[in-house]
Amino acid sequence: MKKAGIPVFLLFVIFLILMLFKNTSKDSKDFDLLCQEFFCREITSNTLNLHYTLAYPENFGIKEYPVTFGSLSQDKEAQWALDAENFMKRLSNISPYKLKEDQRLTYEILWDYLDSQMMDAQLFLYPELLSPSSGIQSQIPILLAEYTFRRKQDIEDYLALIEEMPDYFEEIFRYEKLRSKKGIVMADYTLSKVISQCSDLLADKEEHFLHSTFQRRIESCDFLKDEEKAGYIEKNNYLLSQFFFPAYERLADFSKTLMGKSNRTGGLKDLKKGREYYEYLLQTYTGTKYTAADIKEKLTEQWKKDYNKLSTVMGDPSSFYASLKKQPETLSPEKALLDLQKKMEKDFPSLPPSSFTIKYVDKALEPYSSPAFYLTPPIDDPLSNIIYINKSSSYTGLQHYTTLAHEGYPGHLYQTIFQVNSSLPPIRNLFSYTGYIEGWALYTEMLSYYYADVDPVFASIEQLNHSLTLCLYSMLDVCIHYDGYTLEEAKEFLSTFGKFSDEGITQLYQYIAEEPANYLKYYIGYLEIVRLKEKAQEALQDKFVLKDFHEFLLSIGPAPFSIIEKWQEMWISHILSFFLYLFKKLL
Repeated sequence: MKKAGIPVFLLFVIFLILMLFKNTSKDSKDFDLLCQEFFCREITSNTLNLHYTLAYPENFGIKEYPVTFGSLSQDKEAQWALDAENFMKRLSNISPYKLKEDQRLTYEILWDYLDSQMMDAQLFLYPELLSPSSGIQSQIPILLAEYTFRRKQDIEDYLALIEEMPDYFEEIFRYEKLRSKKGIVMADYTLSKVISQCSDLLADKEEHFLHSTFQRRIESCDFLKDEEKAGYIEKNNYLLSQFFFPAYERLADFSKTLMGKSNRTGGLKDLKKGREYYEYLLQTYTGTKYTAADIKEKLTEQWKKDYNKLSTVMGDPSSFYASLKKQPETLSPEKALLDLQKKMEKDFPSLPPSSFTIKYVDKALEPYSSPAFYLTPPIDDPLSNIIYINKSSSYTGLQHYTTLAHEGYPGHLYQTIFQVNSSLPPIRNLFSYTGYIEGWALYTEMLSYYYADVDPVFASIEQLNHSLTLCLYSMLDVCIHYDGYTLEEAKEFLSTFGKFSDEGITQLYQYIAEEPANYLKYYIGYLEIVRLKEKAQEALQDKFVLKDFHEFLLSIGPAPFSIIEKWQEMWISHILSFFLYLFKKLL
């Protein structure tokens, strides 16, 4: 009797499936190896980034690394661009269709990131490293003050960084001299702020916060003997006096030499490739492909939309004045954050229990720090959540409450904890995509107006006013940096929207000139999230669930909005397919 055999066609199909699986497996492994290599290379190029991203680098295959602030040399930047190009070539040899779903998402984001960084290398001298608000000199003291000591290596790295500061600042000076030769010098009013900042930071060397914060951290290190603690404290005091303080004194002196050398009074349009650099910043910061013209159009539309809403809300004067009678109580930061955690439960996915610590900005840094900010913890130590409060800010009541929502729950702190629990691959932590990150925080801040214990009319008025203000500042950002508005033109522009003091306009003008596209990464990011939500609502109709939308958006993690939108379309399709399946089952 002839035995039954497997048909030749079926054998061929099985062979194809096996080969596809084999190829898929190879591409998948190759991609993971490339990501690991890229992550280790990038994260070890700056010890502060390494420390604030990984608590225990050895668990990620990083056992040795140089202690460095990074390099600002043009040769290094050119080498980085070449390396990025090579990574893109290697990435192009991997088929995204042969990767797992989470790998495909990372693949798309990595490609976008590398492509963006190639452009960054072409505009090497345009970034402003010493901006008073976000510059290196204002960030380093805070990052050093919060540098966690989990073991001796952390302490040794910290001390090595302080010793490295004069050399690093000399690199900054060389960078600024190159910029000066190209006609790119900070405006005198910016240099004056940098000089004042250095003066404030050096005002009390004997009782400096980098003495006291270091001592407190060392004394809490139970892995050190008493004599080791004393030795480290003595060494820190010596290094501060011999390296840290002289570096800032040198920075102040160097900044004085640049005074009077700049023709700049306004934005990036003053520079040769200023407009090109500004549009690069727009797209990088917002995570979009919008041009300056696109953004102006969107802002104009949003202004009209919010203004009409506000006019409707304030239509009944009695209702408006009644709402103002109930001003919210100014809760302590701790109470406000606990209240927000309760109020957000209906709209956001639940998370494992998390904790936070409230700290206050040192007095010397108050004039140059935000009203509040969240310090992101390492991905392998997510319980160290710190929110800084700037006591010099006058935020009270509703403004205080919504600011804490932005930094805490359901803003940055909640966003970070969610993503840690989502187990995103380590490489994703290299891609900041501030439009997504700050857009989410502003989006949740806007929602928090309606969580506060205030009259809904008052909440709506305040939320719309906040949106209109940010929209106006974002418009002014484009006008200054792309259209080249002078201070006088800015005053004329703002006069059409209301009354502003000359001093207030000057401060706003200078801030926007020093921080190009900063307002836009918040506001355009926020508008993009609202747009995606509205698109999902329109597609899903009664099947739309706000909590599910938030879970989808958080699960994607930081990414360009074009990629998020593509994945949202697949998410919507899955939901509709599922409901169609259920409907057919019921027939």
